[in-house]
Amino acid sequence: MNNIAFIDAHTHANSRSSEDFERLAVVGCVGLVAVAGDEGGFRGPDSVLDHFQRLDRVDRARVEQAGVKCFLALGVHPRGIPGRGLDELLDGLGDALDSYRADAIGEIGLEQGGDDEERALLGQLGLAAERALPAIVHTPRKGKAKVVRRCLELIDESGIPPAQVLLDHLDETCLDQAVDSGCYLGLSVHPAKLSPAETCGLVAKTDPARLVLSTDMGSNPSYLF
Repeated sequence: MNNIAFIDAHTHANSRSSEDFERLAVVGCVGLVAVAGDEGGFRGPDSVLDHFQRLDRVDRARVEQAGVKCFLALGVHPRGIPGRGLDELLDGLGDALDSYRADAIGEIGLEQGGDDEERALLGQLGLAAERALPAIVHTPRKGKAKVVRRCLELIDESGIPPAQVLLDHLDETCLDQAVDSGCYLGLSVHPAKLSPAETCGLVAKTDPARLVLSTDMGSNPSYLF
């Protein structure tokens, strides 16, 4: 069977088995973006950095042993803002990106909003702009249209070129307002986000040149091939 080569643009590789990566390779996955997640919450900066280290030293190797190129995205997830030391973590994030050889900043974004989330997002967007790195911006399941509007305001405020940003987890409630932003448009084909049929409907009415699809596979059930 001939497979179309593709890249899975958003995965939580630390939550998946090596066999999953082998299955992806069999159906034509040539690369995946392993993003930092929330891990159920972090106590402080060291816990976040331990998560980054795991992705770099363990999960990158597991992905590449399956014959799939691993691109690493590191950042402070809005649900993973530590209970203490956020400013300390943001101050040292540039060094962490260098130490763990990050290819992008992510997954960052907004979940419930508020000062800490917005400060973390704005700071990381600024860092992505300074380093000319792509930024993967998370949007939540609830109140998505309102949150996307605020994310776009912060993207504009940060000075990052929109073409460096993947605005992720979009759906029918917010895709139209994101189309004119200049950002790449992320669709997550995932049981908790978009079904394959819903994804096809959105793809059919959107410029495919700016669409980026992913599995968003992690610890929850996913549409793994």
